Amino acid sequence: PSKGVSNVKVVPITTTSVKVQWEPVEKAHWNGDHQTGGYQIVFQPVSDYPTALQATPKKLVPGITVNQVVLSDLTRDKNYEMVVVPYNSQGSGPPSPPVTVYVGEAVPTGEPREVAGEAVSSTEVRLRWTPPEANQQNGDLLGYKIFYLMTETSQDIDSGRRVEEELEVVPASYSSHSLVFLDKFTEYRVEILAFNPAGDGPRSTPITIRTLQGLPGPPRNLTFLDITMSSLKVSWKPPKNRNGEIVGYVITYETAKQNESFSKQVMQKVSGTSLLIQTLEEEITYTFFVQAQTIDLGPPVSGNVTTGPQEGSPMRPKELVITKSVSSVDLHWVNGPSGKGPILGYYIQSQKKDEKKWQTIIRTSNGPLQEFTISYQNLLPSTSYTFRVITYNKYGISYPSASNEAVLTPSKLYLEYGYLQQKPFYRQTWFMVTLAAASIVVIIMIIAILCVKSKSYKYKR
Repeated sequence: PSKGVSNVKVVPITTTSVKVQWEPVEKAHWNGDHQTGGYQIVFQPVSDYPTALQATPKKLVPGITVNQVVLSDLTRDKNYEMVVVPYNSQGSGPPSPPVTVYVGEAVPTGEPREVAGEAVSSTEVRLRWTPPEANQQNGDLLGYKIFYLMTETSQDIDSGRRVEEELEVVPASYSSHSLVFLDKFTEYRVEILAFNPAGDGPRSTPITIRTLQGLPGPPRNLTFLDITMSSLKVSWKPPKNRNGEIVGYVITYETAKQNESFSKQVMQKVSGTSLLIQTLEEEITYTFFVQAQTIDLGPPVSGNVTTGPQEGSPMRPKELVITKSVSSVDLHWVNGPSGKGPILGYYIQSQKKDEKKWQTIIRTSNGPLQEFTISYQNLLPSTSYTFRVITYNKYGISYPSASNEAVLTPSKLYLEYGYLQQKPFYRQTWFMVTLAAASIVVIIMIIAILCVKSKSYKYKR
């Protein structure tokens, strides 16, 4: 063989035996003679005087893929030096670097027992255990190694972050220990092993523990959509660190500048990640705060928004003209520049006399228009209305174009009777009555004719 083994390890398993492990030589380095290949373990007690090679104990292990062997019946309380040499029928390859091990103490063969744990807080768990059986400790224990690994979490883990097993070591006198500074509301797999001067014993059966819930982090990506003169949609993403089960969100909004003419603060709770708000004042700047809730409210994310036109919005319509017809109100206008995007539609709104709020009659979505008809059926009778038109694109709305004069809708009596006079003749009352009377006359005539024919037939017989 042209290459030696690597990563040789020697582990005491009893007071007179050890396990030797190594990484085998790859097949390509056996120079075509791998069928007769194997490994020779050369071992001897460490001495101040060199020992003749012929007198050095050896153990042959056939097979090029074998990677371990147990050496037994060694002398206790001795330091042994061990070397692994690959061989085949052509001869021996390079020896490994010598590894020294003390024989007389063995690693524990039993694992800690009755391992249990419970969450103390959102960042701490408490572990308890009992030592291995006395006959499996193989000498005095030096301590315990506690291995824990995150297996499930409520956090959003960065794509580049690697989840690695962590380790804590405690003295042999301990039978309990707290793991602190853990992630909130996260599940961990925990294993414990005992160790002595010879090395580590086997790990205990894994247990899983979840830390308690904590306060969530702030929501992310607060955005404002569909902003009009008096409404908008606020949306957000869940916190990166949920730290528990999110039961809802609290949205608080208030005017950014407090003044005597107008001041308002509103709080709402929702279960989703968006909210449509329709009771805002026109062209007022609001500050929004959104908090996630688990066992309590976490820190907020905040943002400011002003109702009305946004950057990239279209210009207001021009030359708005309102005309009344027998059955409707007709609106005509000329479109202004479309802004950074094409016109998507319009908000057609009305305002009753002596009221401040504008009501949206319809929101169109079929692109540019220059006229729109509002039926009296969509308005209250005998009511004075002012109308306005607002253009919108994907960036926002325009300033409104409002009518200068109010429009008084017809009375209820007119809508029920006078309006009917303008319907086609075949839908008017006089025509329906005439048609019914004519139908009755025809039916009577048919009955009379049948009766006459019946009597004539009787006389003939």
